[in-house]
Amino acid sequence: MVDAIGPESHSSIMVDSNSSSNSGRELQARPPRYEYVELDGNNIRLMTLLPGQATDPIRITISHASLIPPDHTSLPAILWTKEKLQQTLPEGWTVHRTLDETFLFENEKGTSWTHPDPAQDRAHYQLPGDYPYPNFEPKYEALSYFWGDPTKRDTIFVETPTETRSLGIGLNLAIALQHLRYEDTPRSLWIDAICINQEDLAERSSQVRRMAALYKMAYRVIVWLGPESADSKLALSTIANLGSQVECSEDISAYFPIPGREEPTLVWKDFIASLDEHWAALDHLLQRQWFSRLWVMQEIRLANRRAIVQCGGEQIKWSYFSRAFLSIWDQHLPQALRHRIHGTRKLMGKMAPLRVALLLSWSAYSHCSDPKDKVYAILGIVDPEFSRSIQPRYSSPKSQVYKDATVVYVELYQKLNLLQQCSISSWEVDLPTWVPNWSEIPSSTLFEERLNNASGLSVTEVHTFGFDKEHRLQLLAEKYRRRGSRYLTGENMVRAVVASLVGNRCFERQPDQHSLPHLDALVRLFLEEDSASGKGGSLALFPENIAHHVDRYKPGRVFFETMEGYVGIAPQGIQPDLDLICVLLGCNLPLVLRPTASGQFQVVGECHVHGLCDTEALLGPLSKEWTIEIQDASLEGTGWPTFVNIRTNMRTWQDPRLPPLPPEWEGIPHPELSSSSTGSLFYRFKSNVTAKTTKFDPRLSLKTLEERGAKLRKFQLI
Repeated sequence: MVDAIGPESHSSIMVDSNSSSNSGRELQARPPRYEYVELDGNNIRLMTLLPGQATDPIRITISHASLIPPDHTSLPAILWTKEKLQQTLPEGWTVHRTLDETFLFENEKGTSWTHPDPAQDRAHYQLPGDYPYPNFEPKYEALSYFWGDPTKRDTIFVETPTETRSLGIGLNLAIALQHLRYEDTPRSLWIDAICINQEDLAERSSQVRRMAALYKMAYRVIVWLGPESADSKLALSTIANLGSQVECSEDISAYFPIPGREEPTLVWKDFIASLDEHWAALDHLLQRQWFSRLWVMQEIRLANRRAIVQCGGEQIKWSYFSRAFLSIWDQHLPQALRHRIHGTRKLMGKMAPLRVALLLSWSAYSHCSDPKDKVYAILGIVDPEFSRSIQPRYSSPKSQVYKDATVVYVELYQKLNLLQQCSISSWEVDLPTWVPNWSEIPSSTLFEERLNNASGLSVTEVHTFGFDKEHRLQLLAEKYRRRGSRYLTGENMVRAVVASLVGNRCFERQPDQHSLPHLDALVRLFLEEDSASGKGGSLALFPENIAHHVDRYKPGRVFFETMEGYVGIAPQGIQPDLDLICVLLGCNLPLVLRPTASGQFQVVGECHVHGLCDTEALLGPLSKEWTIEIQDASLEGTGWPTFVNIRTNMRTWQDPRLPPLPPEWEGIPHPELSSSSTGSLFYRFKSNVTAKTTKFDPRLSLKTLEERGAKLRKFQLI
C-alpha cells in the first residue's frame, strides 16, 4: 500500500492567514508585479500556500523569518553509540544502525526494534518523535523539484496586507503547487524560485550558501516528481511494498527484514518474479527529470527521515524509496533498470560529507540552469573546508568559478585528481586545459607557486590508436590472438587487453561485487567466435553489465598502444607519435599530455593503461605474492585499494611497496575504514615537528621518490 501522508502533521506547521482572499471572484486583469523586499541578516523568505480548490488560481503570501540553525554541540546526547549498545546485548545479539539513524537488534531468529533486555531504557536507543531538531522554529517544508522548460510559464498571486500582486513562475512549479495545496489548510513552504529573488545576483549568491541549512532544518522535504502518469501509481506502490519490508545498515553493507517480515532474499525472489509491467513502471519513474537534476543531490541527502516522494496525488516515504532501490541493486535486474538505479544511488546514503572530486564529477552528468551551479550546488554535502573556501558569485564568469574551484581543491588536498576530469574534447577557449569543464558531460608539494607547474614523469608515447566503433572488438581480438605474446607485466597479452577494455571491472579486482564476471571468463568470451560473423570479439557474447561498460567507451574513448607495448583506453582525439602518457604526483590515474612548441603541455584527458594504474611508474610493480582488491566502502561508487598477500591471505590498507612512516610523521587513521583485520587506513598525516596536518602522504614527496630512483620532471600545464 502507498502511504497517504496527509494533513496529520501539517497542523503543527500551519500559518494563520487573515489575507484578503480572492476566492469567489475572478481577477479581471493581471495585478501589478510583486516586488521583493530585501532580506536582512539571517532572514529567509517563506511562502504560505493558501487553501483552495483544484481549479482556483494559486494564491500565496510571502514573509520573512530568521533561520538560525542550533549549535549541534549543545544538543543533548539522546542516544547511546552503537558500540555502547552492543556491550549491553546478550550473547548472540547484534545491533545495527540504519539509514534512518535508528537501531535494529538482530539474532538468529530475526530482528527487533526493542532491546532484548526489557530493563534497558528506550531513550538510549529509540529516537524521539521530534528528532532531530525539537521545537525548532520556523517550521516549514522544503520542496525539491525540477524547474522544467524555462519558456513555459504561469502566474500565481501574492497577497499582501493591502493588495494582490502577480508573480511569474515555471509551469512545472505551478502544477506542483496545485497538487501540494490543501483545500482548507494553509501550508508553509520554502521553494527556491519563489523564496529567492532570482533576478538579484547578490541575493542568489548569499542565499546559495544557506541552501544546506534550509533543507537540513526543514520539518520535512517534499520530492516532487511531476504529475501522475499511466503507471506512476504502480511504480510507487511497488517501491513502497518492497521498501516497507527491508532495512539497510547505515553503511549499506547489509540488509535486514523489518521485524515481523520475511528474509530479504524471499522478498527479492517474489519481487523479481513479478510481472514485466512492474519493471516498466519503475523504469519510467526513474526517467523523470528530477533524477537528472543537480541540486537534488544536496536537497535530499540533507533531508531528515520525514522526507516524502510525491507524484501527482500519491505519496510514499523517501526511506521506502531508498531502501527499495538499495536492496535490489545487486539482484538480477533488467540491465536498463539496473543502470537507472545506479544513477540514483548518489541520492541515497548518509548525510556525511562526500569526496569533493567525486561530487564534481557527478555534477558534470547532472542538469542545472546555471553552469556555475556545477560547483555551488554541492557545497552543502562536501568537506566543510572546501565549502568554506568557495564564495558563490553569480556575477563571475563560469571559467573563473571553475578555475577557482580547481585551485582551492589542489591547495587544500595537495592532489591532482581533478586533472582526470579534464578532456581536450570539452575544452573551451577561456579555460586552461588543466581546469575541468563541468558544464559539458565528459566523453567518458605537488605544486609550486603557480598551479600549472606539476611534478611527475613521462612514461611513454602513444604509438597507435583507433579501430572503428562497430568493429573495434573484433579487430582487437584478431590482432592479439595472432600475436600470442606476453604483456609487459608478464601476463598473457589478451588478458591485459581485456582488462583494459573493461577498466579492470572484474571479480578478481572487486570481489565484493558479486555480479561481476571473472577475468578469465571474459578472455574466453573475447576470443570466442560469434556464429554470425565467424570472428572473435563480439560484444553480444559479453555479459550484459560488462558489455555496457565496454560500450560506454564508444562516444569518447579509443583503444591505444604505445611503442613499449602498453595498451589502454584514452580520450578520443589523442594524436599518435605526439601525445605522452604521463604520471603526475597526486593524480590517481595516468594522463595524456600534449607537448606544445613553447615547451608547455595541454591536458588531453585521463587514460587507463594496464600496468600503470597502480602507481607502478613511481613505486615499481607489486611483488608476485601481493595483489590489489578494491573494497567498495560506500555508495560513492568508488573504493579503496586493499593489498592482499596471496600466500598468507593477509589483508592491509598499507601499500607493501612503501616503507614505514618516518619518525617525524604520524598517520591519522580513517574513522570508518580502519579495523583489526586490515590495520589503519591513513587519510591524514601529522607532522610531529610542526604539529600541522596534511592529506598528502610524506612517503610520496618529491625528495623521497627521487631517492627511490624516480626520474621526475616538471610539467607546465596550460
